[in-house]
Amino acid sequence: MADRSAIEWTDATWNPIAGCARVSEGCRHCFAERQAARGLPGFEGLARFVDRPDGAREARWTGSVTVRENLMDQPLRWKRPRRIFVNSMSDLFHDLVADEVIDHVFAVTALAPQHTFQILTKRPERMRKYLTGDAQERVGSLIDNARFNNERWVALTARTDVLNDGYNGCERWPLRNVWLGGSVEDQVTADVRRPYLETIAAAGWNTFASYEPALGHVTWAGWEFLKWLISGGESGPNARPSHPDWHRDARDFCGAHGIPYLFKQWGEWAPGENVPPTIIGRRQHAHWWDDQWMYGTTNMGDPEDGWDNEPDVYRIGKRAAGRFLDGVVHHGMPGNA
Repeated sequence: MADRSAIEWTDATWNPIAGCARVSEGCRHCFAERQAARGLPGFEGLARFVDRPDGAREARWTGSVTVRENLMDQPLRWKRPRRIFVNSMSDLFHDLVADEVIDHVFAVTALAPQHTFQILTKRPERMRKYLTGDAQERVGSLIDNARFNNERWVALTARTDVLNDGYNGCERWPLRNVWLGGSVEDQVTADVRRPYLETIAAAGWNTFASYEPALGHVTWAGWEFLKWLISGGESGPNARPSHPDWHRDARDFCGAHGIPYLFKQWGEWAPGENVPPTIIGRRQHAHWWDDQWMYGTTNMGDPEDGWDNEPDVYRIGKRAAGRFLDGVVHHGMPGNA
C-alpha cells in the first residue's frame, strides 16, 4: 500500500487484505506472490518458495488470507483526491474474504467520495453475487451506525457530509466513485468473466477490464458495455511475450466504440520496431506460430506455413520496452476515474 504508485493507471494503492490464490494462467508469475514469498511486511507467511520438478524455484501462495485491520480506514486519512487501486496485492473477492470485510471496504469508499476507487478482480462471479445480494443494506447500516459506534470513523469523516446526511444503500447504490473491473488474459478467461461484468454494468456500476498480462488473443465483441479498457504485456523474470496484434485489436475496438483505452506496457518483451537495431542480435527473441510463441530459432520455416509477418519480439526489459504502440502512447482515462 502506498500513497503513490508507479502503476500507470492509478495514483495510490490500498491493501486491507493480504494473501491470495491462483485462479488462472495470468496468476502464474504474480508480482504480489513473489514479494510475499520474499517476506514483504504485512504478507509474512502468506507465500513461500517451492521447488518445481524442473529444479527451478517459484513463489506460491499458501492459501491463507488475512485482514490488515490497521489499514481498513486508510483512505479516510487522505485529504487530497486520489485514484486508489484497491487490493493491488490481492483480490477483494477471494473466497476466504468474508462479506463483512467487503462491506467495510465499500463503506470506506462511500465515506470518501473525494476519491475514486478501482477494484479489480479475477473472481467477477463472486463480485456479481455480492453486489446483487443484500450488501447495499448492510453497507448502509454499517455507515449509519458508525456515528454512534465508531468515534474514529466519525472523526475521520467529519469533513464530508456523508454521515450527517445519513446513508441509504438503495439510494446511493451504485457508488459513482467506485470502478469495478475484471482481469482477463486470453479468450477463455474473457468468455468466462464477461457475463458477470456485463450484469454489473447493467446495474449501473462503472466497469472496466484489465487485459494484462495479455497471453492470448481476445475478440472484444460483446464488451461494448465497458467504460474503460487497459491492456499490457507481462513483466518479471519469467515473463511471456504478447503479440502486438492483440493490443492493436483492443485499441481498435475501443476506438470504434468510444471507450477510453490505456496501453500500460509491453513488459519484458517488445516488438522489433521498438528495439534499437544495434542490440537486436544480442537479445533473446521469440517468434509466433499460429498465435503461439516460441523462442528464437534458426529454422524459422516458411511464413505461409504458419509464421506470421509481425516483427519478432525481443526481451529488452520493461523500462526499455516502454509503452509505445505503433509509435503512440495510449493513455486513455475515463473522465471520472
